[in-house]
Amino acid sequence: MTGPNPLVAKVLAQAHLARACHRDEVAEELAGHLQDLADDARARGLGDEDEIARITAARFGDPDLVGRAFSRVYRRDRLLIATAALAGLALASVILMWALVFVVQAWASASLGFVPTQSMSPEHLDREALLLGALTLGYLGMFVCSRFTARHQQFRAIAVTTLAALPFIGGLALWRPVPAMLVAAALGAAAVVWALECCRPSAIVRLGGLVAFFWVAGGLAHTRMAAGGDVWLTVLPTCAAIALACHCTMALAHFFDRRLLAPRAV
Repeated sequence: MTGPNPLVAKVLAQAHLARACHRDEVAEELAGHLQDLADDARARGLGDEDEIARITAARFGDPDLVGRAFSRVYRRDRLLIATAALAGLALASVILMWALVFVVQAWASASLGFVPTQSMSPEHLDREALLLGALTLGYLGMFVCSRFTARHQQFRAIAVTTLAALPFIGGLALWRPVPAMLVAAALGAAAVVWALECCRPSAIVRLGGLVAFFWVAGGLAHTRMAAGGDVWLTVLPTCAAIALACHCTMALAHFFDRRLLAPRAV
């Protein structure tokens, strides 16, 4: 048989092979097997090509079942690639969040004439970096968990991510209570971000909702700390930067889902 075979295409569609070399190997193996079946049919005296194709397909078996069998064989390979890609996604998202927020915050501080130690002190930056990193990772955890839950995926994603983070938060609280509180607050913010995305609003509405949420949350936090009025002026641009970074993280996560999780059916 020459040219691409529809049976091979169906098997490969169900196999979800992550590497091109594996797809080529399986396609070659299946094509050889089909050729052997066709040659066997001709050796038994069959001359009609349509009849040979029908008999070959019947002896080959259900391509969906064959494809799922190959999928099980190569599942570990897909998981390794997906894990590596997810780690890269998380790293890129956290760096993007830090870079965007800190640049905007530094610009706002300089524009408003702040003394650097007031708004960019090492302690402040450390806590903010922890908060932003936990927010990003919390959202990504919920996004990935939702892809493996069939029913009520929005609520299950929040529950699973929260349960997974509880041991870390609890252990951190025994060592450093303040960072543990920041991580817990970031996880709550991530749940709000995730819930807003699940409502599926337009991009502008979603971005506006994120800005409003972070502005209110940031304003309440600064009010509780009795911060000066000048510092309050940095809340809006900083929260807008956080909202934009969250929006970019959403886009990266969906790109990751379309390009890797969905096609590979991890």
